[in-house]
Amino acid sequence: MNLPFIHKYYILNFKPEPVEPATFIYPSDAVIIYEIIRVIDGVFLFLEDHLNRLQNSLLLTKLPVSVNEKEILQQLCLLLKYNRCSLGNVRIELIFHDGQTEFLAGFVPHSYPSPEQYLKGIKVVPLHAVRKNPNAKIFQQELRQKVENILSGRDIYEVILINEDGMITEGSKSNFFAIREGKLFTPPLQQVLPGVTRRQILAMAAEHGIPVSEEPIYLKQIDHYEAMFISGTSPKILPVAEFGTSRFDPQHPEIVQLRQLFDQRIDHYILSHKHICKEF
Repeated sequence: MNLPFIHKYYILNFKPEPVEPATFIYPSDAVIIYEIIRVIDGVFLFLEDHLNRLQNSLLLTKLPVSVNEKEILQQLCLLLKYNRCSLGNVRIELIFHDGQTEFLAGFVPHSYPSPEQYLKGIKVVPLHAVRKNPNAKIFQQELRQKVENILSGRDIYEVILINEDGMITEGSKSNFFAIREGKLFTPPLQQVLPGVTRRQILAMAAEHGIPVSEEPIYLKQIDHYEAMFISGTSPKILPVAEFGTSRFDPQHPEIVQLRQLFDQRIDHYILSHKHICKEF
């Protein structure tokens, strides 16, 4: 695995290093715990949730490291300063090998949905596969390669994972939601990565009286739903127009409402966190 970073500098063990030429080499048998955080106007969106999930991933994998949130925040703010960049996606990695821990952070390539994709929706396809230890965000090379092979050269935005019981769990890089009769449905938390955007959507639903059910969604029953969307750091809330051979309404009123509410939530978060990196 090569360094995924772009721009001029990344952070290695709390020191700036040039992206080119890269000197860090990933050990072939390393365990990699990571987070992808979106940056808008110099603000790391929902950073607290990302760092909490990073800590939870460490606990689930029983790795003997704790997260120093203030120290990581300081390094992330310095990353913006070193690269003179205030927009994009930043990847944090904790790499474990032979009893040693390496900390890396840097900007990574990103691809955000186009206005047309938000309007007309995206295509997704099923893949019968599951992530090991789904509640922890661990890099899994074999699954990632399968997904990339499916997406390569095709007009498909995301792959939806299906477990051995025929149940939808999550997208390869997203969480999954369905809508029926004014109610949101999403797979149970124990089967999926606890997505940061997913958590924000559930909080918004509670605040605005939108009923939610965390329950199994079976692939063979997807035509029972009126609309579907995926959620994630890059796509935010992105409607599904086609799931395999089934079609759905990308402009369903509840999707439109949730997108508007989420954009407002992001704006509020940015305004209330603008000062953070100025402290370092």
